[in-house]
Amino acid sequence: MDWGILAGAICTIAVWTYLADNQNPIWELIQHIYIGLAYGWSVGYYWYTYIGPTFVGTGKDVDSLRTGHWEYIIPIIVGLLIYARYIPSISWVARYPLSLVLGWGAGYILAFNPPIFMGQITNSFYDLWTGQLSSSINNWILLLCLLGTLMYFFFTIRRDANPVMKGGVWLGRWAIMVGLGAAFGNTVLYRYNLFYGRLHYILGDWLHIAGG
Repeated sequence: MDWGILAGAICTIAVWTYLADNQNPIWELIQHIYIGLAYGWSVGYYWYTYIGPTFVGTGKDVDSLRTGHWEYIIPIIVGLLIYARYIPSISWVARYPLSLVLGWGAGYILAFNPPIFMGQITNSFYDLWTGQLSSSINNWILLLCLLGTLMYFFFTIRRDANPVMKGGVWLGRWAIMVGLGAAFGNTVLYRYNLFYGRLHYILGDWLHIAGG
């Protein structure tokens, strides 16, 4: 008997008890176990990946405090300041390291990953005549939906006073609803695939009554 597969099957069934009663003790127990394991794994991962190497290093060629890189004390202190939020008298200090992290993250993404944002812009430059009627009509529809969506979030002009604005807002509203509906359908399909995977795990890997 594979005890790992057995444990996984029991945990899966325990999670499914939420569907019958979201306050039952089995669900509460598995929820606490999952959160505890996730936190334990996170602590171990960050210790062996970042914290441990920074303080003691993993070899003579690794930069750390042990090898004389005392400048690491500065980011360590800044990082520890985030725990000031648990001390009411100086909780405001925690805003500074959080602001630094958010600012650095935003700057890093904008500096080193501009293709992600530029791609969203350049992909909206549709060729209105491709040589084929069907693809050209499709590009016109996409362009009108894009303009209508942008107009829907344009609040400096009265929507009911301008017929073009009113029509664009109406089209944008429908485009947004269709987009959200497609996203919701994709989410439902993704969750179905997750359910199918766990069901195959129980019936196939554990009970061996289904395969393929």
